[in-house]
Amino acid sequence: MAVDTDESPGPEAEPSSEVVVSLASEVHWALLAASRAQARARHLELTERYDADPSLRARVSSFWEDGSADYDELIVLAHFGGVLTGEPPLSDFLEAVRDASGNVPPELRLGSETASHRARLLARLARLRRDRALRDRYTRLVEQVWSPLEGNWRNGLPALVEAKTHLQGLLADGASWLALLPPECDPYHFEQLRQAPGREIVEATPRLLALSHFAAKLSVVDVNDVLFVSFSPPVLATAERDRAALLGRQVRAIADPTRLALLRLLASGARRVGDLALQLSVSQPTVSSHVKVLRESGIVRAERREGRLQLLVDREALEQVLAEVAKFVEPPSTY
Repeated sequence: MAVDTDESPGPEAEPSSEVVVSLASEVHWALLAASRAQARARHLELTERYDADPSLRARVSSFWEDGSADYDELIVLAHFGGVLTGEPPLSDFLEAVRDASGNVPPELRLGSETASHRARLLARLARLRRDRALRDRYTRLVEQVWSPLEGNWRNGLPALVEAKTHLQGLLADGASWLALLPPECDPYHFEQLRQAPGREIVEATPRLLALSHFAAKLSVVDVNDVLFVSFSPPVLATAERDRAALLGRQVRAIADPTRLALLRLLASGARRVGDLALQLSVSQPTVSSHVKVLRESGIVRAERREGRLQLLVDREALEQVLAEVAKFVEPPSTY
């Protein structure tokens, strides 16, 4: 009901921004990773998922025969299915996506897309709307990709929720949503995207800022008056701190000069503590103390051979530590 008022209209309200956790965003990125090596490289879970089943990677990459494997239609389907935000059970999410795929209206405003991308998206949605068998195949494929990832992702939800609470607090204190983007995301990227020819992103639409564990870059989808932006949390949340602490202990284990010398000796073959002490001209208690650190880090192991305890380098564990360090400090993709 309209209400008459003598008050003059005030300035246009700032569009609302809300930080959310989104299962839809995670599944979207998991699907994208099939055709994006960089996305797989950033997350061991995605690498292992697709390496374990190369045929799955091929099916995901080629499901749509239109020259693209972007899967942005999943965000549209989640929006109309009411599961764009939150962490519903996978069965509920899939049911909502499947139902929406048969009912998404044929006319959509997709302001973030170029004309060619918009046409491709609408064509996919039209095919899903017409073809029940295709809808079944689509949701089965989504389930096959995501089911093995589900458990670990849910175990990491507390870290995402911690980041969400932190960023929502910054918004409440008056921070611009662009300032919440991680350092590797140039805040001007969104403005450049919004002003690009062929795109019609409406700046005044409500904004949902989805924190995604699997995000490999900034993703922007503007669908029917909702701007959905997904990105990796810019704060070092609990899971990342724990990972950094573990790596720090392992790096310290091999950073000591004496321990490095021990590793070099052990790399050429198994040795006893007494042999190591003799070759390094240090006392056995000193060697034992250093060996204890290396064993606790998992880099050196002990085996009993011919009744004697021998020490060996666990090469696989050492290579994994070095690879993890390189991966941890690898700069994310830039935009």
